[in-house]
Amino acid sequence: MSHDQSPTARASHKKAFPFLELPAELRNRVYDLAIEMTPQYAATVIHRPNSTSAPFSFRHPGRPFLGLAQTNKQLRAEFGPILPGPRLRFATLHDYLSTFPLADADLNTRIITACKDLADENVVTQDAGVDILPLLSAPWDTLPFRFVKDYSDGERNPTDLAHWLSLRLKVGTFKICDNHIQDASFLSNGTLESVSVVRKQDNVKIVTIIFNEDKFAGKEEWFVNHVKMAILAHFADMAGVGYPSTQFRCRVGGKIFAARMGKDSFGLYGVDIKELENVGEDGEDGEGRTVWGRYW
Repeated sequence: MSHDQSPTARASHKKAFPFLELPAELRNRVYDLAIEMTPQYAATVIHRPNSTSAPFSFRHPGRPFLGLAQTNKQLRAEFGPILPGPRLRFATLHDYLSTFPLADADLNTRIITACKDLADENVVTQDAGVDILPLLSAPWDTLPFRFVKDYSDGERNPTDLAHWLSLRLKVGTFKICDNHIQDASFLSNGTLESVSVVRKQDNVKIVTIIFNEDKFAGKEEWFVNHVKMAILAHFADMAGVGYPSTQFRCRVGGKIFAARMGKDSFGLYGVDIKELENVGEDGEDGEGRTVWGRYW
């Protein structure tokens, strides 16, 4: 039997470079060089469950060293954390988290449930609606991904509304009333019990804010009412002019109040708040009277 080998056969028997035997300092230098040679933008992850697999170089043309994080557990643990995190479309967040769950299993489940229900017409159109508070209070800045700044479609659906509010409510912060509204702390400090979205006909969205009354124990009534009104106005203000068919509601002092962004006769935008009376079973407005007028 001949012992001659073709160049291809000889190449296949070359010993792999013992990269993991290098000192940690040298491995870190290699990682730094790989990051320097990688375009500084995050890849956008798109959920395509029925697509066929393409070559790695085709799927990740701008991330030539991503394979370092996919070789073995040690390399993934060392190199993975310094790679730019992926960007996701909010509408496919539940698919991503089902495949790559967060370390916090409870948070992962609550986010997936809310996202799935928002996309399910049989759920989001029911009177109970979908509680999006888990999405509004989630610590997005600490999670290993970012969102693409666009919308799933042009209809401004409930998923888009949840995405927009999750970004805006923490950006447009203000300080009022002790610590109930302090840099959007009301989203996570127990002030809110739920924030439910219902989609009505013609894409009208009703957002009902339910407060945790235990949080206001011992507070004077005027103070409690002021906090609730301020939070109601803040929701409408942060939704902005992009959601004219969205109405925010809450119960204050035994009455139902509604807020939405509007424009006055001078062309100036502001939040209109009115007391609702005779609200129908379908959730549509009954008779109403303006109580705060323009809230700025």
